[in-house]
Amino acid sequence: REMENGMSSTGDAQLDQAIQQWLQYDTNPKTVSMVKDMVKEGNVEALKKCFSSRMEFGTAGLRAAMGPGISHMNDLTIIQTTQVG
Repeated sequence: REMENGMSSTGDAQLDQAIQQWLQYDTNPKTVSMVKDMVKEGNVEALKKCFSSRMEFGTAGLRAAMGPGISHMNDLTIIQTTQVG
C-alpha cells in the first residue's frame, strides 16, 4: 500500500495522514529527509514518536528534543506555535 504522495504506507491510516500533512508544510530539507527515511525504512515506532502528540507549553515554555514531527522542536512547530491565537 502507498500513501497519496507515493510513499509506502505505515499501515496506520492516522499516522500516514499526519506524515503527509507534515511533508506538505515542512520546508526544512533536513527534517523532510529524516521523515522520508523513516518511512522508507519502515520505522513505524520512530514515526509514532514524532507524530503522536504535539509539544505543549510548560512552566519553562516549549521544551522538546530537536527533530521532525509535532512532538519535536523544529522550524515548522515554531512557526505553527507563533501563529496560533
